[in-house]
Amino acid sequence: MKNRYSVVFCLLALVVACSKDNQGKPSLSIESITSIVPAGGNMEAKIKFTQNNGKLSGGTFVAIRNRLNQTPLPPSEQPVDTITGPIPTFPDKNKGDMVFTLPWVFLHESDIENDTIVFKFAAIDTDNHSSDTVVSEKIVILFQ
Repeated sequence: MKNRYSVVFCLLALVVACSKDNQGKPSLSIESITSIVPAGGNMEAKIKFTQNNGKLSGGTFVAIRNRLNQTPLPPSEQPVDTITGPIPTFPDKNKGDMVFTLPWVFLHESDIENDTIVFKFAAIDTDNHSSDTVVSEKIVILFQ
């Protein structure tokens, strides 16, 4: 009988501990993203967020570009791969949408082949809770 209560107590403690770990942590998901960016076009990612305490307003958004091409860029042409910026302030909400847009001129790297990239997105709220990182599908940046 004592072992049965120990198992129930351990399971209850585990459930309570796990629920506290994610309390207030933002969650992101990619709703849609431009998969092919033509010359002169834009890459647009629509990102959905949820958060129990609604403190993402005024936080920080992070986007990390990862170029997948086999042919490396010349050392003199290393691009900026990490973009951080403030999330605009809005009334406290537990869920909503964000749109992240970058122009072709920022994404285009090679003049001899298409660039293939993925983005990693994350958010940090005003209480310094960071979301999990979400990864985009492959995005092709047309070189001409």
